[in-house]
Amino acid sequence: MRLVSDTLLALLSGVLLGLAFPPVDWKWLAWVGLFPLLVVIDRCQRPRQAFLLGYLAGFLFFLITLHPLASAHAWTGWAVESQAQFAARLGRQWWFLHGVWVSFALWGAVFWGTWAMVVRARAEDPSWRRLCLLPSVWIVLCEWLRAKTTFGFTWAFLGYATTDVFVLRQLAALGGVWGLSALVVLVNAGAAELMRAGRTTVSGWRVIAVVVGCVGLAVGYGIMRRPVVDSSVPVAVLQYAKTTYALGDFLPIGLDQTYPRMIQQSLGRKARLLVLPESIALGAMSLDGSVSPTKPKDRVTTRAQWDGAFRGWLKESDAVVVLGLDTVEASRDYNTLVAW
Repeated sequence: MRLVSDTLLALLSGVLLGLAFPPVDWKWLAWVGLFPLLVVIDRCQRPRQAFLLGYLAGFLFFLITLHPLASAHAWTGWAVESQAQFAARLGRQWWFLHGVWVSFALWGAVFWGTWAMVVRARAEDPSWRRLCLLPSVWIVLCEWLRAKTTFGFTWAFLGYATTDVFVLRQLAALGGVWGLSALVVLVNAGAAELMRAGRTTVSGWRVIAVVVGCVGLAVGYGIMRRPVVDSSVPVAVLQYAKTTYALGDFLPIGLDQTYPRMIQQSLGRKARLLVLPESIALGAMSLDGSVSPTKPKDRVTTRAQWDGAFRGWLKESDAVVVLGLDTVEASRDYNTLVAW
């Protein structure tokens, strides 16, 4: 029964932390998500058992947070092929991307398991030492080293779950996302240490003082960095889609013809920053007149054509429009953020 309950608690940690990220995005769960795993690590008899429980939690966490990797199989590119070839290629993409997704989850979980093993090995350390050790080892193993061994892939660092809070995210000015992640792990570890303090001679007041002190310093630093805002900038974030498109739905430059009207509506409401989605243009914009090595020639338009269109839509407005476009330069394809 203890093995079953420990396994379920470890899996609960993976689920809670996974739900702290998109698409669910309940960021507050990051502040409690590690607690169940820390509780079961403390009950482990051997470091190997702690590794396995940490591995299970990490594997489930990465399955949840890295699932968008598998969704890219719907991308078709610009290949000219028969329906049968198209279906076969989508099938290969599906298997490949799902393999990447599961492989990344299996590998990322190794670092969670190693971290759990280190935590168990230091179970007899004083609480203050564990509070310093746990966040540090997490940063090195579960985020920095994990990213280094997965092509610099930095998705789902715990610190990202804190960025909605202005006073906390200022801590990134001192230590990057690592500092934010360390703060999240510290809060979880503090809760686990308080539970330990309830059944040992360790004083819970020291734990509270350390955690509250660190969070208080982070909040205080964030308050000091809060800028004085004299005015606001109205922003319009535009999004339109329909189920089926035809070539007639696009302007000569390749842009979805719905957006010029939406731009005009936004300008009429005094918006000064307009943010358009990525991939709303059929084709690419050539920045220097060169042709794309992959896209049809009749789907590559010039920068001058785009400039002329946006001058007409923006007129004398001082607004800025940003969107993502496929561009071509020196006969190479790029994914580019463009602003007018």
